[in-house]
Amino acid sequence: AGAGVRAGVALNYLIWKDEAGAELYINTPDPDENKRLFDRLIVERDSIEQDFGERLIWDRMDEKKASRVRYLIQQGGLDDGEESWPAIQEAMVSSMDRLARAVLPRLGRIDI
Repeated sequence: AGAGVRAGVALNYLIWKDEAGAELYINTPDPDENKRLFDRLIVERDSIEQDFGERLIWDRMDEKKASRVRYLIQQGGLDDGEESWPAIQEAMVSSMDRLARAVLPRLGRIDI
């Protein structure tokens, strides 16, 4: 879903067979703008991670148009069985809430 702060920036839930997470995905039509947005955020990495409460995965993806900031939860994924899904879902929602609170206000202040 769009992040509501800037066109081309989305907050995404992630789930695979063995892991899940949340990410900020920066994918405007302009590849240079994507890298500038990422670079402006990573300057604040320490304070963003402090606000989030854990370390994040910062992936500029120089070989691609987009960039992302991601958190992978430790609870598992789809292959963990339906009895595990409520805990996984709760961890995903909590991660997304913390990611949005840590990143979106800063993203809204960036002038490109």
